[in-house]
Order: sequence, then C-alpha cells, then structure tokens
Amino acid sequence: MKSIDEARLMESLAEILAEVRALKTAKDVMAKPLMTQADLAAILQVDERTIRTWRHEGFLPEPFTVGRVLRWRTCDVQKWLDAR
Repeated sequence: MKSIDEARLMESLAEILAEVRALKTAKDVMAKPLMTQADLAAILQVDERTIRTWRHEGFLPEPFTVGRVLRWRTCDVQKWLDAR
C-alpha cells in the first residue's frame, strides 16, 4: 500500500508528464502553416467546443475556410497569443 506522500508524488509526476506532452504537441502544431480546430484546442489546452464558442463570440482570430473546413493561420494565432 502506498503512503499518501507517494500517491501525491505520483499525481504530481502524472501532471508534469501531461504538461510535457502538451508542450510537445503545441510545438509540433505551431510548426505547421495552418491549424485545424483540433490543433487550436490542443495549443490552448481547451475542448473543441470551447473553440467553437470562442469563435462565435469573436474571441479568437478570424479563421478562413478551405472548402467547407475551417483553418487558422499559425502566424495569426501566434500574434493573437503574443497580444494577450
């Protein structure tokens, strides 16, 4: 049986690992010229439903459509993040 301190340590390590994975994902996504709604959600660490809500509220940079699919320019997202 693990002690409470060991359990807290394991939880902390799991949280750190999740943050490292998110950073790696964000770095990979930011290297692409265009990003999807899922990419943007991964960068901001929110659900895709939040991205839809924020888009409709005008909180995010304006996306454009490729056919029927929304895309964001990575440079626009980076400028938006830098301005925050």
